[in-house]
Amino acid sequence: MQLFVKIATAFLLLLLLAACNEEIVPPEAAPEFAVESFKTPRRLNVGNPRDYEVAFRVTHPQGAAALAEVTLQFFGSDQTTLLRELPLYDDGGFLHPGDRDVIAGDGIFSNHFVSDSLVFPLGAVFMRATATDNAQQSVQSAFVEALALVNAPPQLFSVNAPDTLFSGSQPLLFSAAVQDSNDIEDITAVTMRLKRGGSEIFSANLEFQNKTAPDSGVFGAFFDSTLAAERLGDYTLEFQAMDLSDDVSNVLMKPIFLENKAAFLFDISMPDSLKLPSSGFESAFVTIQCSDPQGLTDVDSVYFYSLRPDSVLANNGNPLVLQDNGLPFNPQNPSVEVGDLVANDGIFSLTVLLNPTALTGRYVFSFFSRDKVGNFTVGPVDSIIVYQ
Repeated sequence: MQLFVKIATAFLLLLLLAACNEEIVPPEAAPEFAVESFKTPRRLNVGNPRDYEVAFRVTHPQGAAALAEVTLQFFGSDQTTLLRELPLYDDGGFLHPGDRDVIAGDGIFSNHFVSDSLVFPLGAVFMRATATDNAQQSVQSAFVEALALVNAPPQLFSVNAPDTLFSGSQPLLFSAAVQDSNDIEDITAVTMRLKRGGSEIFSANLEFQNKTAPDSGVFGAFFDSTLAAERLGDYTLEFQAMDLSDDVSNVLMKPIFLENKAAFLFDISMPDSLKLPSSGFESAFVTIQCSDPQGLTDVDSVYFYSLRPDSVLANNGNPLVLQDNGLPFNPQNPSVEVGDLVANDGIFSLTVLLNPTALTGRYVFSFFSRDKVGNFTVGPVDSIIVYQ
């Protein structure tokens, strides 16, 4: 009995020691009461008054419900002369429509204002947000500086892009030459938009390439024939620049023809012969490689028709579609989970199942593909002999 008590005591001690070694995760600390800048303009164009959005992030240990108000103050260059005040809201625009707040209750307090020259003198302008809670405790953000100026918008004076982007084209430079009277560093973005029939289909920001003068430079990006994936025909390129004051330049346009040619099918892999099973199923793993000059995103489908030994198309005359999705074979979903080894490698696969009632003889597989603009590819032909 004493031995049993000693063993039980020792076991209990081990359990206690194990419990002591368990990691104790401290509760997450409540956020402090604080306010910080989230989105503010760096330039204010008072020569051509425009609308600017501002937003500040506020945290409080008791959450958003503990906050009474958040106010943004604008000061002159001395950081003491008050120019104006602006209330900030975190209501998703529900209580104050037009305040530009996006998500209610996320701690981001927002509003917008106009750069009126009667309010903002030329030079440095400082912004500081003040948050007050229900207990009348207040915290302030650090000053955020902006420059009030009479701003001239940037100017585009030339663009460069091919007249035709040929199928299979290697990367080519699409570029725009920009001038800004406040120096080329004033440019924040140069955007290229691909449009058709007035609708924007694609856009990209061009990167700074080189400075051609203190106030001028070239922005560009390289595009190859993948730009024409899912596209064919005449399009329009639009180029436009934006500066630190969020003023935008003139728009320069360039017509472009996107050539789109059909894919290539090659390198079939499949067994030469297959024994007819006496029960269950026998499988044949079939693959073919597909290469599209516009990239794989241009490929709509890769498939084959199987002509049976009796000259009747298998699968009720419907095509058997191969996949390039990397999903292992699942007999419960054999048309999607086909056993493809690697997704998006251009090798399209299908596991073909043969049951005991299948005909013996030669099955002829004819491969085809179609892309997303309707190009049709007649691929190679191969066959499997099914024997008893």
